[in-house]
Amino acid sequence: MNVRKRAGWQAGWLWRGVAAFIAVGAFALFAQEAAPPARATGEGVFQLDKTAYATNEGTAVQVTVVRTDGGTLTQDVQVILAVDGVTEFDIPSAEATKLITFPAGSNLSSKSVMIQTLNKEQFADRTIQVTILSVSVGGQLPLNGRTTAPITLLGSGTPRIFSVSPGSGGSYAGEGAILTITGENFIVQGATIQSTTIAVEFWGFFASNLETFVPVPGTEVQIMSPTLMYVRVPALLADYVLNYPNQLNSTYDVRVKVDTTPPQVPSSTFLSPRVPADQFVYTTGPTVTGLSVQKGPPTGGTSVIVSGTKFPSGAADTDCPLSLVTFGGTQVTSCKFTTQPNQFRVTTPAHLSGFVDVVVYDGVSKYSPAVPASRYNYQGVPVITNLSPNFGPQGGGTTVLISGSGFFVGSQQPTSVKFGGNAAQFTMISDTLIQAVAPPGTGVQQVTIVHPVSGTSDFRSEANYTYTVGPAITSLSPSHGPSGGGTVVTITGTGFAASAVVKFGDVQAFTNQITETSIVAVAPAGTGIVNVSVSVNTNVTAAGPQTQYQYDGPAVTGVTPNAGPPAGGTAIVIKGTNFTSASQVIIGNALVTPVFVDTTTLTAVTPAQTAGAYHVQVRTGSGTSTQVPDDLFTYTSGPIVDSVNPNNGPTTGGTIVVITGKNFLAPLTINFGAAPATSFNINSATQITVLSPPNPTAGPTDIRVTRGADVSPVSPTAKFQYVASTPKVTQVTPNSGSTFGGFEVTITGLGLSGAVCPGSIKFGAVPASSCTVTNDSSLTVTAPANVSGPTVITVTTANGTSDIVPNFTYVSPNAPGGGTAPPAPGPGGTTTYTLSARWTLLTWTGGANVPVSDAIRGTGVPGASDLSQRITAVFLWDSAESSWKAYFTGAEGIPGASDFSQFTPGAVYWVAVQGTGQVPWVVVTPP
Repeated sequence: MNVRKRAGWQAGWLWRGVAAFIAVGAFALFAQEAAPPARATGEGVFQLDKTAYATNEGTAVQVTVVRTDGGTLTQDVQVILAVDGVTEFDIPSAEATKLITFPAGSNLSSKSVMIQTLNKEQFADRTIQVTILSVSVGGQLPLNGRTTAPITLLGSGTPRIFSVSPGSGGSYAGEGAILTITGENFIVQGATIQSTTIAVEFWGFFASNLETFVPVPGTEVQIMSPTLMYVRVPALLADYVLNYPNQLNSTYDVRVKVDTTPPQVPSSTFLSPRVPADQFVYTTGPTVTGLSVQKGPPTGGTSVIVSGTKFPSGAADTDCPLSLVTFGGTQVTSCKFTTQPNQFRVTTPAHLSGFVDVVVYDGVSKYSPAVPASRYNYQGVPVITNLSPNFGPQGGGTTVLISGSGFFVGSQQPTSVKFGGNAAQFTMISDTLIQAVAPPGTGVQQVTIVHPVSGTSDFRSEANYTYTVGPAITSLSPSHGPSGGGTVVTITGTGFAASAVVKFGDVQAFTNQITETSIVAVAPAGTGIVNVSVSVNTNVTAAGPQTQYQYDGPAVTGVTPNAGPPAGGTAIVIKGTNFTSASQVIIGNALVTPVFVDTTTLTAVTPAQTAGAYHVQVRTGSGTSTQVPDDLFTYTSGPIVDSVNPNNGPTTGGTIVVITGKNFLAPLTINFGAAPATSFNINSATQITVLSPPNPTAGPTDIRVTRGADVSPVSPTAKFQYVASTPKVTQVTPNSGSTFGGFEVTITGLGLSGAVCPGSIKFGAVPASSCTVTNDSSLTVTAPANVSGPTVITVTTANGTSDIVPNFTYVSPNAPGGGTAPPAPGPGGTTTYTLSARWTLLTWTGGANVPVSDAIRGTGVPGASDLSQRITAVFLWDSAESSWKAYFTGAEGIPGASDFSQFTPGAVYWVAVQGTGQVPWVVVTPP
């Protein structure tokens, strides 16, 4: 957005070059040294990947269990997670425990699980806890590692700050530094949550909620949107100096306070939580606002342009003292002034791997503080992510491609690649790929890369290499198939012979087309995950992830019907995949023997259960089907919807729908999604006729019938599809605006889905160039310029055009705080305009090509005054380019600061005036 479109106090100061880039990384004042990785024997050490998690309430958070040490798993290791939260408020009951299995034969270093949370539309964050409850035999927990961590549920209405830019500064020219603040929920206008920012406050780093904070006057805060605001820094205490703890003393958390409507209980106001991203360091010394390069090798030698404020000055391309710039406390190896003020071009010194702060010294006594913009990353140790292949014969000689990152540091390459303790011949292909020849060895060996600058690669299970004896399997294609067998599998590897015997688990497979590197086999019937082996003479291939063949487990895709009485006896049809004749059915905790129809269909009769919803799962030798929403069966004595006819209609409602089901006894209520049906008739205990209610959003909804505390369950056969109808405009907010356009209008109605700009929305005959569709009932649009008077906003989609009814009025700008200024005749060939704070609209009647600067200062005009302290900016609408052009008072010496410099007779201008009261502006009138 062009900031010159914004009115008010922006006009007088934005041109001065306030840095407005957005900080994109979280910033911590102090980095904690990482603990060395846990080491253990057996299957490995299992711990959480993070010390804390966070997610928006109502969304799922990914929790990962990482495994260190150990080679290929010899047995299944099961990790049970416990989630400590209020069920059905923080999390669904089903999320209270989670099971993660690291399967035998795999070499996994991590595995993740999703934990679903519930949306309660809170303004305050709340915290739950995830803990590793147990690890099965073979696995170990770390002695002092990550076994428990908080999960912060971020309230959906809580104001938050994502970045404060610049991250440090003080004052200049008598004005506080201008901060660009990004975040969310500065304004909330939801259906049930509404809030507005009422204050911005600067909290000292050590301040508690009961201590003093520095508020910002409302006139120094401008909210641009729910995610963006500008704030002028107030007078703050504790100017920054280099030594600890002065940065903390001069660090402030910028916090946003909102007020809720209706008021929340027990408090109606909420402050944004304190986070590293909201921090601002107050300093009157130099600041670093940007690095042209943010990372480089530990060897140094990288050219970096350091930008900021209040740097020492010097002639372009001349040397500056090396002591002015340090990287992690080490002086740069070269420093030059550039053609731009407040900018150095430096060469980085050598430094150990990791993040460091770039600090600028003003040559007298002040140093720049550490902020996100000053962080520089000396890249770290090599990382191995994959070996291909990851096994080979004990005699060595296998060509192995090693993938990863950080292999080169500058122009330097690793000094050695080792398989265990044995060095290998290797060739550098790129910074992410090395080709090595495996030396002789036995067992499982860790591959490491040794670099003279950055160090030796860390342990990762992905870097394990297995020495085999005899034939070896490199891949199976495909690696899974149905439990009935019959899948043709191509086995690729080395050392095969015509006498090779192939087994899937303990069952021998039929084979053909055997070569030294390939065998084609037909998978026999089986269940679960088995290892495929190839025997040549007495030598058998080693097991590993590449030898695993999975017999696909069962999956349930639907249960029909999906509801019945608690007494049981309902005949159900279970649809899915990979069913076997030995399948078992589990409904809740009850075991049922089904009738096998085919691999996709089972039938069963429900047992008696207490009322409630239960998952219907199928168990075979390949496992138990995963619980999914479509496998639910609900035991209920209440209403049940079996079918809906028709099952679709327009969003405007009014479709006659026949609902067929059970237990339809008065009194009843019927809902289509969240919309209640107000007109219906109960034809019988098994049939209802209903008129579909209007719905603001096109798409599927669930039809639910309620009697007392009983609600019919959700079912695929109880869905109604709303189809977008002809657009209808019911409300326009605001319903009037300036003829200059450029402001946002919210249109409320129905059938708005499918609107696109330009083209779909017109203000009279003028199309809008920009719009955003929120949902089928709401969109926002930027009003175009137009002539004054009433007009019609129309919305057109593929379904038609909204009614032509006057619903918007364009007016000449004359709102409070501004006005028009017709010129008054003056003596001696002059004209006097009367200017009103904060804006005045006028038509220039003065001379042609009059410099704006001369006119504002009254240069050579009888009876004129110097108004440079009252007129801060002049704006001109360029209709040809559809953009604003601006002139800023006092910016004459800054190249590119203003778009025009002379007045044009007959042109219309907006004049920005600061202060209070009216002021006369005398200009020369041409003869």
